[in-house]
Amino acid sequence: MEKIQVKVEQIATWVGLFTAVAGAAANYGITENKVATLEQKMSELYNVEEIRVLERRLTTLEVSLENVKDAMGGIEVTDTSEIQSRTSVNQSRIRALQNQIERIETAIEQIRQKLDRLNSSPL
Repeated sequence: MEKIQVKVEQIATWVGLFTAVAGAAANYGITENKVATLEQKMSELYNVEEIRVLERRLTTLEVSLENVKDAMGGIEVTDTSEIQSRTSVNQSRIRALQNQIERIETAIEQIRQKLDRLNSSPL
């Protein structure tokens, strides 16, 4: 009876691990799709190669370490401070890009308004 219980616990542990890996893979796919969408929207304003570099950096940060740690139970997890640091840097870069996009959109809108005024004024 004791052997059966140990096997059931082992099976439950493996199921938990596979579930965590599947969740991480799903998060990866979702993030990959979001990055592709962002790249498509920004390609008119920025160098596509720069976006691809950011995309490669973001794909290294896809796995949710806390979910995997909870699913694995007592298995030790390596130090994540470097990943957290990179995440923070990438988040700062994304905020900077968002600010640049907003400034460019504002400038475009101002140019459009000036063109509209020029087109509507009699010569």
